Amino acid sequence: MSKYTQIASRKRTWTPVAVTAGELKPGAEETIFRCLALRTLELPVKEMLAQGLERHLPDDPGVLPALQSNMADEDKHDLALSYIVDAHGTDPKAELEAVRIRQAWLDLPEHPILKTAILERSVFF
Repeated sequence: MSKYTQIASRKRTWTPVAVTAGELKPGAEETIFRCLALRTLELPVKEMLAQGLERHLPDDPGVLPALQSNMADEDKHDLALSYIVDAHGTDPKAELEAVRIRQAWLDLPEHPILKTAILERSVFF
């Protein structure tokens, strides 16, 4: 079994659900809003994965299904984060900062899948 197939086999099915606003700890608001603003990277990650499918990929039968599964997950991530934003709102300053971060990532010349790997590990995990 390839490492990609092993990883894919450990995934669990999940469905985003709407939430109600919880109480934020005093002083945590800025951090929460900055994290939520980074949701702007979810769909570009999906697009970068799609671009990566057009380039050289490892010769492994599990690679394509794993990438396609990850692309589907990006829509779920975006929806889940949108539910949280609907409940808690946004901060315009954090939203603007996230747009600049997104553009910086999109402008990088590196392989799209490398960019997504770095983003997924550094921002979303």
